[in-house]
Amino acid sequence: MNETTGWRSRFDVGVRGGVRRIVMHGNVLDNVLVQNSEGKINALTLVAWLCEELQRHGFQRVIEYDHLGLAVTLLGSEPEEFARLDDRQRQSYATGEVAPVLERLKRILSAEDGPRTALVIRNAVAVLQIPSKSFGYLLNLNQDGRRTSSNKNLEIQIYTGEGGIPLDFLRADPECEAILVATPRFDERLAYFNSLHPGKDSIRQVVEQGVQVPPDHLARVTEGFRLTEVLRLSQLSQSTEAGIELSELLNEFRFGRRHENFKDISIPAVKKRLHEVLRGQDRAIDQIEDGLYIAKHKVAEIVFEKSSRLPAMVLFFVGATGVGKTLMARTICEAVTGTVENLKIFDMTEYQQDHTVQRFIGPPPGYVGYSEGGQLTNWVRERPYSVVLIDEVEKAHERILDIFMQILEGARLTDGRGVTVDFGETILIFTSNIGATDARGLDPTDRSAVEKYFREQVEQYFNDDLERPELFNRMKQGGIVVFDFIDEKSARKVINEKFIQIAAEINDKNKNRTGVNVVVNSGTPQQKEVVNQLLGFSRYKEYGLRSVNNEIMQRAGAGIGRFLDDTAPMPGNYHFEWNEQHQKVAIVHEH
Repeated sequence: MNETTGWRSRFDVGVRGGVRRIVMHGNVLDNVLVQNSEGKINALTLVAWLCEELQRHGFQRVIEYDHLGLAVTLLGSEPEEFARLDDRQRQSYATGEVAPVLERLKRILSAEDGPRTALVIRNAVAVLQIPSKSFGYLLNLNQDGRRTSSNKNLEIQIYTGEGGIPLDFLRADPECEAILVATPRFDERLAYFNSLHPGKDSIRQVVEQGVQVPPDHLARVTEGFRLTEVLRLSQLSQSTEAGIELSELLNEFRFGRRHENFKDISIPAVKKRLHEVLRGQDRAIDQIEDGLYIAKHKVAEIVFEKSSRLPAMVLFFVGATGVGKTLMARTICEAVTGTVENLKIFDMTEYQQDHTVQRFIGPPPGYVGYSEGGQLTNWVRERPYSVVLIDEVEKAHERILDIFMQILEGARLTDGRGVTVDFGETILIFTSNIGATDARGLDPTDRSAVEKYFREQVEQYFNDDLERPELFNRMKQGGIVVFDFIDEKSARKVINEKFIQIAAEINDKNKNRTGVNVVVNSGTPQQKEVVNQLLGFSRYKEYGLRSVNNEIMQRAGAGIGRFLDDTAPMPGNYHFEWNEQHQKVAIVHEH
């Protein structure tokens, strides 16, 4: 297909301008749409497209060199240089020696005469991983400048990701062109759908509310799709009944099932569960409730364009430490998906280095672990209807933040193997302690001031410190949820509930001991004293409920252990009581 702008235009200009090297990266594993003189649309691999284009530009020979070390002539006759290579020398990847092939390729490109030749190095990053001087060969393959511009040989290197390209190839070089291959544009997708027959091709017979979907709408909803994905969607439609709803077809394509999971959510039930588990966070729960209604009814598609792809729900939790941010995420996951096992937590303290991006999305071809994929992409591919928690996002490396940007603006992410993962049914939660250190001087009872402070801190961090306002704008679309400090009333309630839970666990362990029972009554003087003492020792105003739980463990843990270790306890009821001498909680018999 002809175009006046875009990556194909840059390739055309580069070849006609006489560059000696073109470095291609991005969507290089995809097919390319082409239109013949009769207007028929076809799909070619990138290498096949390059061969056609190079022939059109007057190249008489095209040689492909791949990461297995085999040199294949795609156009023209095989050079005599290759005829003298034995099988072992050709398979340089297996032997770890690229010199025999690359030396001959260099002589072919630097020859003063002979057919005009283009060398296409597919998966160049794998060549660089061969333990030899392969980088030096790649850098100097086509350095000879004795040919004229109109007859100059060309070297094309193809990389699956920009991260694998040596910096020497990206620096300003008038004879080197770096080209990012993009996914098909709207007009390309539209041309493809227009080429299909509305009465014969199944994809043209899909409907929305009983009305046949026009080609321009199909092109919009496939925004960000690679061509291979568009072709697969068309293929899938052929195996479904005629007149299937577009949303059902897309869900089946993306997630393997037509049903939209959020339609079954009882939001009042979710809110009730959140209130049962979380204490002192009523405003945060109200905001999450709003987000659930937006996600359930896909309000983003009403406010924005229908083709806008966003994760099912995006939340940004911020507040002091220990106030329940992670617990909130666990409870949301359990209430919405039915099990906490659908929660995946990524601690960004483990993703502060540049190379950790490969753990997220998987390394590119040629690197160790390529076939295994990435931790994030594998999780969402296997469990699209789940909750992904990004803990302490402010500690993530900037390249990890770039990945989040891709997800937030398109709900799609391509892993190192070139497989695209859809986040359209995934709840994405970011947690952060931004501003928590300096927040200790705030009045915890002034909730409006607390919320204003944390919102300003988050905005300042992304806009001023990181200079990434576009990331902040995407994150705040789902809502910045500010968690309140834990007040005394909430802390008291949590302590009493914790002791009721502990008593139930002890009684369960003691069920074979007839007549032995631990009881908790929050109204008794003994229980009130236990709560008062634990509140005094804990620093819940600064460190939240984590500090409360730590004090319960430190002050009551030994007493619980001693009680369980008693092989012959006296029958009767027991209660928790504060031991002033040891400054700890004991379990004592009620006489």
